[in-house]
Order: sequence, then C-alpha cells, then structure tokens
Amino acid sequence: MMPLAARERDSPARRATVGRDARPPRAPSTLSARMLALQRVAGNRAVASLVQRQVAPPVVAPPVVAPPGVAPATPFRDPATLTTLTLGALDDYARERPDWMTDTKLPEATRTQLMALLRWARGGSPPPLDPCRGFTVSDLIAQTAPARHDLEVFARASQQDDSAVPPDGITDLAEATTLGTTIRELEARLPRADLHRGLGQNDEAKAELAELASSGLAVAMGDYFRRAHAYLEADNGGDSASYRRVHGTVDPLSYLGRVDDVRNFHRFQPALLEQLITNRGDRRRRLPLVVILHTGTDHNAAFHDDSGLTAVVKNPLNLTLMIEGATTIEAAGGRVSALARAYGQGRRIQQVMLAGHGGPTSIDIAGRPDAAQSLDSSGAPGSAGRRRTERFLRQLVAVMVPGPDARIVLNACLTAAEPVSDSLPANPALARAAILHRLTTDPSIATLIRNTAGGRTVEGNVASVGAGTYIDPATGVLHQEITGDEAATSSNPADYVERGHEPEGAARSLVVLWARDPAAATAAIAARRGHGFTSWGDKVITEIFAVFESTSDIAALSRIAERSARGLSEFDNPSHQTPGEIGGLQQDDPSESMLAARVRAFSPDTGKIALDQVRLPKDGSRVATLHTLIGAQTSLDPIRHHLSKPWLAVRIADLLPLAQAPTPTRAHIMIGGATWLHAHTDAFFRANAGAATRLTPPAGSTIDDLTDNDPSERVILEHLGIVRAAPAGGGGGAAGPTVESISRVGRTTDWLNVRSAPDLSAGRIDVLRRGARIDIVGQSGRWYAIFHGNQMLFVVKRYVRLIG
Repeated sequence: MMPLAARERDSPARRATVGRDARPPRAPSTLSARMLALQRVAGNRAVASLVQRQVAPPVVAPPVVAPPGVAPATPFRDPATLTTLTLGALDDYARERPDWMTDTKLPEATRTQLMALLRWARGGSPPPLDPCRGFTVSDLIAQTAPARHDLEVFARASQQDDSAVPPDGITDLAEATTLGTTIRELEARLPRADLHRGLGQNDEAKAELAELASSGLAVAMGDYFRRAHAYLEADNGGDSASYRRVHGTVDPLSYLGRVDDVRNFHRFQPALLEQLITNRGDRRRRLPLVVILHTGTDHNAAFHDDSGLTAVVKNPLNLTLMIEGATTIEAAGGRVSALARAYGQGRRIQQVMLAGHGGPTSIDIAGRPDAAQSLDSSGAPGSAGRRRTERFLRQLVAVMVPGPDARIVLNACLTAAEPVSDSLPANPALARAAILHRLTTDPSIATLIRNTAGGRTVEGNVASVGAGTYIDPATGVLHQEITGDEAATSSNPADYVERGHEPEGAARSLVVLWARDPAAATAAIAARRGHGFTSWGDKVITEIFAVFESTSDIAALSRIAERSARGLSEFDNPSHQTPGEIGGLQQDDPSESMLAARVRAFSPDTGKIALDQVRLPKDGSRVATLHTLIGAQTSLDPIRHHLSKPWLAVRIADLLPLAQAPTPTRAHIMIGGATWLHAHTDAFFRANAGAATRLTPPAGSTIDDLTDNDPSERVILEHLGIVRAAPAGGGGGAAGPTVESISRVGRTTDWLNVRSAPDLSAGRIDVLRRGARIDIVGQSGRWYAIFHGNQMLFVVKRYVRLIG
C-alpha cells in the first residue's frame, strides 16, 4: 500500500511529529472515511494525491539575517560575470555562497549550465576540478561532449601516477584537451604502466608528451610500439622523441619484418637499418664479419640516434650485423653463434661490439625494461652469476678468430674502471695493499673478458661516456674515440687523472694510480692544473682532487669514487639535480662533507636545494638554507622535481614547526605540498586551520597558488576532515546552520518532506514523491540542501539515493 505519509524516517520519538517526516497524526474521522472510500474505488495512487492536498500550504523559508557583530555572508555576484570566472573561482564562490543558484537575477539557462559544470568538476574519482581550476567557465561550457571527455582524461592523468602525465602548469584549455586526446589514444594501444615509464616520470618526459600531442603522431606511435613490441622505456621521454625523429624520414613500423634481430627500430638512424637489411642479404663471406650485440634496454636514451654506430654498420671494409633486444643472455649467445655460422669467414667473427649501459663490473646485453641482464664480474668465482657470464664469454670467444687482431669493444660506461672500495683501512699502507689485492681478485668486467679472450684485444672505458666514434674508417678496425673525453679508453690511469673530464672515472683512476705509484699520482694532478679545464665535470674533479690533497686520505678518496662521484657527473643537468642522484654525499664523512660544500658553492639554486636535502640528516643548518631557497620560488611546480619527500621527512618537524603553523611562510606551504600525506604535514595543516574551515596562507598569496593546486586547499581540507561550509540562506555565520557546497543528483527512495532548514522543527515547504529527481547543492549534517522551487531547501539524506 502507498504510505499515507511522506518520510524523513527518523527515530520513533519523531514519528509523532506533524507532517510527513514519519507517521502523520490521526486525521479527522471524516477525512479517514473519505480516504478509505477513495482507496476502495480508485486505489493507492488516488489516496496519495489526497494526502498531498491535505499538506499545510508551503512555507516560504525566511531569510537568515546576521546578528549584530557577525560579518554577512558573501553577497551574490553579478550574474553577468559568472561565466567569465575561472572554474576555480566559481567553485570558491559556490563554497562561500552555497545558495548561489537562488539569485533571482540569474538567468535560468545560465543557472542550469553552471550547476551542470560544477557537478562535472566535482564528480568522478579523482574529480577534474583541481587540474581544470584555471580554465574559464564560458570556455568549459562551450566544449563538446567528446572534448569534455578528453579533458577528463587530462585531469585524471594529471592526478594519478599510472599513465602518461601532462606537464605541470597547463593554462590553455585547448592544449589540455589535446593532451587528453593524446593520452586516450595511447591508452587504447599500450599498457598504462609502459606509458608512465616512458611519458610520465619526470619533467622531460612530460614535456615530450606535449610535443607528441602537438605532432599528431600518438595513434601511429601507439600502433608502432604495440605491433613491433618495441620498448617505451626511457624515463626522459627519449623513446617518443626518437620515434618522432625517425618518423620525419620514414615510418619506423615499415621496418617490421624486414630487419632481423632488431626490436627497437625507432632508436636507430634509418641509414643503419637500411644497411642492415642489405648486409643480411649478403652471404658471400667476402668481408670480415663484425657483430654488434646491442642491449634493448636503455633507461635514458643514451644509445639513440648514434651516428657513430651507423658508421660502423655502413663501413665497406666489414660485413656488420646487429643483434638488438635479446631477452636473455643465453638467447643473445645463441644468435651470435648462428650469425658466425651463416655469415662469418671460416664461420668466425672478426670483431664484436658489446653496447649497453655498464659499470666497473657489468655491462647490459639483454633483458627487458626494468629487468636488464648483464655480464657481471662482481660475483665470486663459481657463483651462479659469474658462471653465467663466463659461459657466455666462452661461447663468444669460440666463434671469434684468434689473435690480437680480433677485437672485443665494450661500448659502455666505466667497464674498464677498476672496482674500488668504500671501506678501506684508515692506515695508508694497509689501504694500498687492499687496493692492489682487489685489482687482482675482483677485476673490472673488461679485465674479466680480457682474461677469458685468449689474447684477443679488449677495449673498454674508464669513465662514464657519451656517444663517440667506434671505427677507424680507413682500416675497419673497431676503436672508440669519445668526443670531449679522449682519454676515456686509455689503459693508463695517469692519462685520465691528467686529462679526463668525468668525475667518477677520474676519482677511480686516481685511487688505482696512487696504489700503484703515489709519486705518479701527485705528478698527474699537478699536470692537470696546467690544462685549465673549466667544464662542469672538470670543476667537480678539481674539488675531488683538492679534498684528497688536503687530507691525503686514500680511504676517503676511495669512498668518494665508489659512492659520491657518479651522481655529481651530471649534476649540472637540471633533470639530475635531485637528492637521489647524489645520495652518497649524505654520509657523516669529513671528506664528503667538504666535497659537498665545495660543489654547492658553484651549483645553481636547484642544485643547492638537492644538496641541502642530502645533508639534512647530518647538518641541521640546512633547514634554514632550504627555507630560504624554497621561499624564493614563485610556487612549488618549478622546484617540485628537485624536492624529495623521503629526504625532507628526515627533519620534517624542523622544516614544518607546528608552532609556526598559524602564521606560515611561503616555504612552509610549499614544503607542506612537497611532503603531502606525511603525518606531520597533516598536523601542520590542521594546526594552520585551527578552529576555522579554511587554511591560512601567508599574506598576499593563496594555498592553491603556492602548491599549484597539488594539493589544493580543497583536497587538504577534505583529507583532514575539515568541512568548508558557509551559512545557509546568505546570512552571517552565527545566524543559522552552515552548508557545505556539493554538486550531486539524487532520487528520493520514499515520499519525503522538504523543509526550510536542516531541522525537523523547520517549516515544511513541499513533499517529494518517491523516485523524484533532485538537484543536491549542499549538505549539513544528516541533511541535503537541494535546489527546489528557486530556493535552497532541505531533505533528510537517508531517503535519497545518489545517482550522479
């Protein structure tokens, strides 16, 4: 039977109240008789209609007037200006004036558009609001449905680290929509994890996403990586950039099925790929065979677009073939043997290049992104890793011609740099003995290969190197010349101490040289001064050597070489100015502390920010310098990449003192944004809010401006459980209940009273049928505020089902 009362379904004590909040009071007998008769004849629907007609006449909700001494609520804005606001300003207005839609001057069409826009902006998970705060309301209203969907993709990708990520600070709606379109097209073709790895991990990758969006190549690129099973891997966006570069000449997908044993066509110059096709067709065995075994994993695009490699493949004195992207070391070895049998003179290979990322004890030759497989000399003889490496080397050497004219060239960083130790004895004599012992028992990967190669020539690099040339064009002999670091392939450590340009290589070379001949080490340092080198790497090397000369502590120099120097090699590059890159300098070691201070002196501010975070655990004075450096920035976004939550967390109580929370500095708010969701950061923001429903920024700024809406004030308040509410009806804060502005749509689950205020004693304005659609514009405790009859009125939440 249709209930004879609309409901607020409250406690039994409330069910005796007048009206349709529970059970109505007993009606006069004449009314009861009429209802029963009507039910017999016309059914429940007619009875319900009669009940509605018996409801007391609607009560107009009285305005709430601010009492003396209470500031009035935010006044209605001029309706003509509402569509000129940014979305963020509209959201703020709605939160400060929850009944904004009741303004009698507001045109119905505009009201409908603005309410729909707020529902969209505040809905979803995560809601699009924060990334879209800067866009103009009129522009958003004018969007088509497909464009709005792509803007949603942009907003979601901006807030979730699980796919490609747009650049920070996008202020143009068309650009944001295009970025959303690009991400949608990519996600339809590639796993989100791949997109995040290659187009979402840092500022360079995000900038490349914008370039890809502008190029219009997202669909073609997604199809290429999917069909070719190529790797979207480089964390700086390098794979996408290389795809666009090659696509300017030829579609990389056109090589699928034409270039054997190559996976990542986009990483190589088209001339190299075309020559490989030609060379694979040449089985006449007229020329010495050269094989390039190239890793498919390249985390920073260091091996892309290498003209030196193209020159090796195209050299007419050799037949050069390449294996790139083997998934395992064993698969790589099997393919090398197969090529030797099919193409080699005498079924043997004359020269081999191993190309991949490396270090003193390893070189990548196979594997997948985030799972590279390396030849490794660091394991003890007989260990599984060492046996695997030695099996591959024996297989390789078995298919090579004998003698010193057969060459194995390691195109990788530091493969000829001998391992040193970060735990040498303090006694110089004992330290020297330990170094010399390790040189014989724990060799570099180049030395291990040389020991296995049976007299064949092996060449590696003693430093981290960039691209160079790898062949003598007149003779066809493989040999590396590194542009700008010509001593990198020298087997004499004195050469690199005197003329090298990469800090880690120089530090390692000095350790080895000192152990072998201290006088030669002193002479090489002195000779270096005469060259007047001035590059970034040279400045760092100068300071490393100066620290060593001032202390004569070979153990400390070895620690610097092993754990501090590598991160400093590229520290002039803003993308590398992060605490993680130079974490070795965190140690409470006098020499490393001295080196950190010397390098900081000529670092840019972003480098100083990274260095000061690394020194935080051991040096509390860095708190003040970080406050100064961070506070000088316009907002968080320009330095976000250089800040690290784990490093800041070490002294977060000092960086964000709770006593200063009510009157924060710009640096406090930005550090709070950078360490967002840390428990102490929560406490800081909670103390900042105090008893208010808003946060208190420094004078002349806003929370959202300082954090670039990441996190926004809204998100912070919601996370802390602080409700940003304003008075109902436009009155002062103490004159009536407050309402939190929300934007939802609901349906009633029962007949339901509409009241003038969120209280059962408030006047009943209307009764809603079961299933009625309602526009929800706010909430206050267990009540929803709804827009009904051009007023903001109230219904009990319990009998409303949210549908949008």
